[in-house]
Amino acid sequence: MTFEFKNLGAIKEAQIEMGRLTVISGKNNTGKTYLTYAVWGLSAGGFYTINASDTFKSISDSEKLLLASELDSGILKEVDLSPLENEFTSRYLSSVLRYEEQINLLFGTSNTFFKNTKITCAYNDIKEEISRRIYGERDDNNAYIFKYENIEGTLIFKLQIQKMKDKTFDVYELEKCLGSIGYHVFYHNPYLFTAQREAIHLFKYSINKSARYGLRNGIKNNQRDKYAIPLERNIDFVSDFDNLEQNYSFLKDTDLITEIEQILGIKYQIHYDSFQVENANGITTPAFMASTSVRTLADLHFYLKHLAQKGDLLMIDEPELNLHPENQIKIARLLVKLVNAGIRVWITTHSDYIVKELNNCLMLSNDFTDKEAFMQEYNYKENDILKKEDIRVYIAHEEGTVEQVEIGKFGMKKTTFDEALKRFNEVSDTLFNILD
Repeated sequence: MTFEFKNLGAIKEAQIEMGRLTVISGKNNTGKTYLTYAVWGLSAGGFYTINASDTFKSISDSEKLLLASELDSGILKEVDLSPLENEFTSRYLSSVLRYEEQINLLFGTSNTFFKNTKITCAYNDIKEEISRRIYGERDDNNAYIFKYENIEGTLIFKLQIQKMKDKTFDVYELEKCLGSIGYHVFYHNPYLFTAQREAIHLFKYSINKSARYGLRNGIKNNQRDKYAIPLERNIDFVSDFDNLEQNYSFLKDTDLITEIEQILGIKYQIHYDSFQVENANGITTPAFMASTSVRTLADLHFYLKHLAQKGDLLMIDEPELNLHPENQIKIARLLVKLVNAGIRVWITTHSDYIVKELNNCLMLSNDFTDKEAFMQEYNYKENDILKKEDIRVYIAHEEGTVEQVEIGKFGMKKTTFDEALKRFNEVSDTLFNILD
């Protein structure tokens, strides 16, 4: 899927084709977070509206009538919805236009701020969207629950109605439910961990929901400060640890769920809606006494252990925050492992260490003499290899443009750090020669 943005905050023009791993780098104040929030909103599907007046013309009236009747009687139906592929796609593309008109709501600002913003979307292939498990429930005012689940990799769905009221499930209701499935085809269950995530763990009790929603609507003590919705969702996520802890991710039988703990040398323990940390000596401390790196990575650890599902979109604003360079390198490898496990990853970064390690993983996709021995010596596994076709890298420039970086045999042909490192090395070499 490719998005094109014009006049989005600091971004004057950008065309972003998402990869299984998407990396956005660039100097400060070049619009990386604007892009991240905007893509989060599009991927969250919040603007994919369900219009029951649409008739899903690819399915005949008689077929819909029969299907609605069978579902109404409680029959579990297995239905091939591939005839609706074009309709699902066109509805999503239409929803992008509504998103453009309402994007100010995402950022919590006035509509005049984004009055010149333009967003378009090019969508080419639905196969990428259905390569994952698509499932869910639609509760219609406690009248019925519509359950749906696809056979992975197809648009064949198992459908069933659980009625709670004596109400007929008719064609009108069926069309609403088909709309729900269309929404879910393009919904990537995105989790965005913002750059403020460390502070959220410290101050979440002070930032209660009533205050936040009051601020967003500009009615709290006449203040004009508001929260962007992705930030609100990050706060809600952290505040709901005790409930979410009951879930298990699809990674539950892998070492990936403990990778963060291994990197930090600690163990996380959930205590109500917060966490405690046990160090290598067995000493337990509450979250507010933990190191900033421990708080910064708590969300990612919790997500991997309890929530991750194949096909998710995991978005991290600056994964390197508060981390030693050695751990930044380890985080880069973890991100590659997640991509190879089936999670889509989007990051913004200022870390040369993360970019260089991603580049190493890219170069490992080449065949070369004694590759196996090299990987063993430097402790690389098969799931540390990053395929060239899986990554898209972009540099946001100060003039408001976004450049896509070419990927070659030696990985990324350009990074945002090249000029700074060249200058740094030049100064160091000159000083060394002067002092020698």
